[in-house]
Amino acid sequence: MKIAHLSKPWLPVPSSAYGAIEKMVAELININYSKDKVYLFAPGGSIPNEKIELISLYSEGQGDRGLDRNTELAQATHCVMKSEKLKVDLIHAHSVDPFLGLTPFLSTPNIFTFYSNPTPAGKILSEMAQDHTNFTFLSRSHRKSFPWIKSAEVVYFGVNLDSFPFAETKEDYLAFVGSINDKKGILEAIEIAKQSKMQLKIAAKIKSEDMEFYEKEVRSRIKSLDTEFLGEVNNDTRNQLLKRAKAMLFPIKWEEPFGMVMIESMAVGTPVIAFNKGSVPEVIDDGVTGFVVENVSQAVKAIEKLDQIAPVSCRKHIEEKFNINETADKFNLLYSKILSSRKQRRAVNIETSRGRTRSSLH
Repeated sequence: MKIAHLSKPWLPVPSSAYGAIEKMVAELININYSKDKVYLFAPGGSIPNEKIELISLYSEGQGDRGLDRNTELAQATHCVMKSEKLKVDLIHAHSVDPFLGLTPFLSTPNIFTFYSNPTPAGKILSEMAQDHTNFTFLSRSHRKSFPWIKSAEVVYFGVNLDSFPFAETKEDYLAFVGSINDKKGILEAIEIAKQSKMQLKIAAKIKSEDMEFYEKEVRSRIKSLDTEFLGEVNNDTRNQLLKRAKAMLFPIKWEEPFGMVMIESMAVGTPVIAFNKGSVPEVIDDGVTGFVVENVSQAVKAIEKLDQIAPVSCRKHIEEKFNINETADKFNLLYSKILSSRKQRRAVNIETSRGRTRSSLH
């Protein structure tokens, strides 16, 4: 098969630090290339496997210039035009919403994977695209957020365990990895660390739109605690931070579609303590690979039970349920199913057309 993967224009694939979507896309295409001819539509600076052809409309990620939907539309249109010329068999679009508006006019079979929660505009686009694309979601919880979509599949993403060094021995600190904003629960993480009297190490990106929140709500709290703020870190530093942590805190305050950092933490053998929102109960095996809690108080109590969690159980959980090979297999089956269905429809249409021709001759 010739497959085109369309990523967002904001960050390269994979991103060197922050950027869960780009990491997930990179993991998937680096598995696919061994079986298929893969094209990646992503910004310059992307570093896919050398056998994958990178096609860039933009010379670099456009995220620092503001999230203009016209930038996404241009990226999606470029992918469609090039894919038609390359005669690709299938386009897999990764949460580039404007692509949905193009699907009614697209002859190439396609898949659209949502990575975010619905917006009013996204709802309209997905409703219009229903008969022209195949939808996938990151979790069952995520799927439930889109009840108007009639047919879709849930495909959990995974990681390549070779990229995540396992550690049995832990140090006496908690980790928070992600971005600094209220919905990610940074204030709750600080409070959990404070009440449990443990050091908190924070590896997080501060986006421009969240700088005011950081200055007003977070900075002073960090200074008053035993806290180490590392800022945005690369993947190796993140793995080293996570693998030595007693636990990773994930006190989210929104319906997280998946939460890539949870499986990254468990991959290195570190349990996760997370609030019961979104995909959390699907990702964490409560009491085995971490604890699913409702509030700060329960999270503090969960810290007292961390000795019950075996690091090897965390690693095994990822190997069995969130392995990128399993993700790739599921998508490959879906690709084949879509293309087979298309061939069958074409055969029926040809036979119907022949029947009409014979009938008109008689």
